[in-house]
Amino acid sequence: MQGTTETGTNRNNLLVGFRTYAVRGALDEKAGKPNTQLNKEKFSIAPKVAAKIAHFVAAHGFGLTSIKTWFENGRKSGLNTGQATALTKSAWLMVKESGIDCTLNDTLKDRINDHFGPMLEDWLSADDEIDNPLTEEDDMDEPLTEENDIVEDLLGEASVESNDMVTLEEIMAVVNSDDNADRMAVVRGAILAFTGADNALNGNALNFYRNGVNKKAGIAITGKGFNLSKAADFLKKVANHCGANLAGLASWRTPKGGNREWASSLMKDASSSTLLGIAWCTVAVKAGVVTFNHDLRKYVSDETIEALQQCFVDPSADMTHDSAPKNGWYLPYLRGDADWKKSGTTQDSIVDSLLL
Repeated sequence: MQGTTETGTNRNNLLVGFRTYAVRGALDEKAGKPNTQLNKEKFSIAPKVAAKIAHFVAAHGFGLTSIKTWFENGRKSGLNTGQATALTKSAWLMVKESGIDCTLNDTLKDRINDHFGPMLEDWLSADDEIDNPLTEEDDMDEPLTEENDIVEDLLGEASVESNDMVTLEEIMAVVNSDDNADRMAVVRGAILAFTGADNALNGNALNFYRNGVNKKAGIAITGKGFNLSKAADFLKKVANHCGANLAGLASWRTPKGGNREWASSLMKDASSSTLLGIAWCTVAVKAGVVTFNHDLRKYVSDETIEALQQCFVDPSADMTHDSAPKNGWYLPYLRGDADWKKSGTTQDSIVDSLLL
């Protein structure tokens, strides 16, 4: 970020990380038991950030159990995912003991920012033993940014109970961001949800709604050389296909007697498929999706679907296809109740919508 000092960059990353762990601790406390898998997954995404947060918390006397032991042993043994839940409890204890309003609501993170931001800055300036500050290169591996605290939002009470739509403005703010870390943050957030316990089925199979089909047994998308922890793999195997669906297109069509054809051939340029994939990740994260067994067009308006189509699809592309003579490349989506009947106007629409 232009004009950001090394200390400032480190402080911002640590503040977002600290806030995320504190909120995880708050949610665990509210649930009456820790979600150890989510805590471990959060830890695994950014272990260097986790270690710095553990140091900050323990240095102020709030390290619990294994965090306290690690600190008292000179921080030499290293931390691993086994300390993740202890870290969430420690961070939340520090927040509760700070005297700020700890009500778990939308403004909690702002209250944490105001109180702990200056503390982190003073701590980083005063402590000569702090490890080397995070660099912008580290941010690519550990996508925690002040502006896009999506990991915290995702690890909150992730649900899809809200009727609020994710707006086109919210989507394009990420897609068109000047900071690549913003885009990487939503991709990593989507990966975290997609590989979470709520979405897992059997073996390598995961709930995966793509191309208008809900595979009840899940779709096994792992394979040789494929690692869901890699953003490029996730975009290629999951998000880019679903991004086309978000824009109202089939991921692929197979002509009679021919080879499969891909929606990427309809795009304006080589980057459009990836940007649509990032748009899909943005919707997944902002809607709080934890089980990907349905069409994410549920969380955007028909106008947004059409706007994404206009933004990324080549207007000169031939949208007809012999394998789908009625719809061509368009992927119908029927919005509403199961017994709702399409009207003539809806049938004529480019984007119908799909029953959920």
